[in-house]
Amino acid sequence: MQTKKGRKLEKRFVAEGIRLLEESLKNNFLPIKLYYTESLLTDRGRWLVKEFEKEKVSLYNISAKDIISISDAGTSQGVLGLFNIPLLKPGIAFKKSRKLLLLDNISDPGNAGTLLRSALAFGFDAVILTNNSVDPFNPKVVRSSVGAIFGFPIITATVEEILRFKKYDGFKLIVADTKGIDLNSKKINIKNYSRIVLALGSEAEGISEYILSKADIKIKINHAAKVDSLNVAVAGSIIMKEFYK
Repeated sequence: MQTKKGRKLEKRFVAEGIRLLEESLKNNFLPIKLYYTESLLTDRGRWLVKEFEKEKVSLYNISAKDIISISDAGTSQGVLGLFNIPLLKPGIAFKKSRKLLLLDNISDPGNAGTLLRSALAFGFDAVILTNNSVDPFNPKVVRSSVGAIFGFPIITATVEEILRFKKYDGFKLIVADTKGIDLNSKKINIKNYSRIVLALGSEAEGISEYILSKADIKIKINHAAKVDSLNVAVAGSIIMKEFYK
């Protein structure tokens, strides 16, 4: 499950560590299997294992050597979950959501995970990634999301699949672009829109021309000229905060 090919083939992903698995429990996103090593567990870890046992999750007590061999982290906290990847289509997100985050060509796992966490914090209902973005169930994305991966639907699809739903469901496509209107300009009031798709592209590549051509509004963050551009996770988090009510 540590490779994209393996995750795609098995339709499963791994999350490890107490904090992540506590978030999966809190969101009732339960693993199909839980592996743990008794000698590595803290009291908090033992409590967590017992909680998953109450939820009828299959438990496997394995050796420290074995859990370390399958761990992606530098050190193991002695607990690791195997999860099914939800197989969701973009239409589901559009039908059930008011605020969607669209990530295009976001290749860095740390940035993707941070954006997932900010999206959950600022009330976004789902995240959709284009096919040229990092796999959201990559262990590094899962870890840097600090459990946000369990908090709402996360979907990967082609740009065409994603945007064909927009016009039918009354969404405004708001694209972050360096040539856009200042986020706080009086020309726009972003909080007036009832249903939005906020699209972010990578710092290096920017948003794709196709998505840009479909934008209803293009916005930017003004900042000191001493800095060429903001990291996408920072910029995206600032923008999402503006939509938070």
